[in-house]
Amino acid sequence: MITRAISLHEQIFPVLLLDEVNAPSKKDIQEIEEYLLVKLLHNNNRAVLVTAGRSQPAIFNDFALRPRPFNIFPLSVFDEEITSKQMESLKPGSGKLAGKVMKLGHGVPGNTVKLVQHIVGDPLDIPNAAQAVHSLLDNIKKTNKIEERYRPMLEAISILQGFFPADIALLFEKHPQLSVGWDESRVKGVFLELNRIQVGFGGLVNWDQEKKNWIMEESTRDLFERELQMREPELWRKLHCTAFEMYQDWGEKYNSDIYRNKSTYHQRCLQLAGMNCE
Repeated sequence: MITRAISLHEQIFPVLLLDEVNAPSKKDIQEIEEYLLVKLLHNNNRAVLVTAGRSQPAIFNDFALRPRPFNIFPLSVFDEEITSKQMESLKPGSGKLAGKVMKLGHGVPGNTVKLVQHIVGDPLDIPNAAQAVHSLLDNIKKTNKIEERYRPMLEAISILQGFFPADIALLFEKHPQLSVGWDESRVKGVFLELNRIQVGFGGLVNWDQEKKNWIMEESTRDLFERELQMREPELWRKLHCTAFEMYQDWGEKYNSDIYRNKSTYHQRCLQLAGMNCE
């Protein structure tokens, strides 16, 4: 029906928008390509195709359909002003809570939609922020098929920014739900598993070519850490203290400003939460 409608109007500029292209199966994507996209683009030189999704662009067989660096555009999260407008469209009067929702949902539009559902009362507010964040995290784990066995690992990783397997081994040892015996080799194996879990444009855990260290997908990292801090503040404190003392020791041992800065970061996180390591 789409190709027939286009063929009847030779002078139009057809623009086809395909959202969530990461959702269909490989077989479905191939059929969409064969029966629609190839004909659309090769039979009409005015046609424009825009695809969107939560992971890497879909890989098509036809060369003209394949994504290339110049036509891939990662979308940023919403700022507070746009988040406020989004919230007003979902629940009039809720836009004034945009700052609070931004802190809880990191400006991710899908998170905002779910957080607005927790806004109630007169005046409007989010009476149980911990429950709201917990529901966001549950949705992330379900949507991205993150197995429960990874949860304590991701909680430990979430308090760090850039890291290496050696940084994580000690944190895993300190988490009460993880067994002992972690070394760099075993941790790296976990990294490779987490890298295969597609979240956003890359894996849940990725190697950052620019910074030359491992990182956790930022919006997911922030959510895991925030939920842990609300649910188990003492465990959150323990992990940050472990990182603080580890980097402080390495900073002195290797005379490294990088480790000193990391140590300062964890100390600041604790101070902002009104905590210390004593």
